[in-house]
Amino acid sequence: RRAPLLARNGRTLADRDGVQTQAGAQTGITGELGEAERARRLDLVSEGFPAGARVGVSGLQRALDRQLRGRAGGTLYGGKRILARTQPRPARAVRSSIDTRISSAAQSALAGRFGAVAAVQPRTGEVLGLAGIALDGAQAPGSTFKIMTVTAGLETGVTKLTSRYPVQTGANAGG
Repeated sequence: RRAPLLARNGRTLADRDGVQTQAGAQTGITGELGEAERARRLDLVSEGFPAGARVGVSGLQRALDRQLRGRAGGTLYGGKRILARTQPRPARAVRSSIDTRISSAAQSALAGRFGAVAAVQPRTGEVLGLAGIALDGAQAPGSTFKIMTVTAGLETGVTKLTSRYPVQTGANAGG
């Protein structure tokens, strides 16, 4: 049996059936359950799950799927002889690091525009809030590389904290 998905404060974001609660809807990142794509479905069947088992297909439901889905049970036969038998084990509730207030504020800040927001606690690396395509959208690692580039520039003396550069609003990336 699937586990409920909880926020940092213990509020339920999605119940055992994957149904999003009001708190989950406010975060905008809980995600949905559905049928796994072919390769993933084959892996699940090899672990003992039925072929049509519902799994996390987006958002936190997908990111935390392994912890949320519990352990399948079943019987392994060698011909008509039982070789092994295990009982299914329901998953325990999974508490995420998501703060519903931060995710809700991030979602409001995007105001329906295309983009992503990720709020991370620098000391611990905990993800406190996500919005937009932060979990499910393919994105270039621009923000990460900006930090790496400026750090390298400052450490090598190529640039200073007082340096100014023109704003570039577009780029040609190979056509």
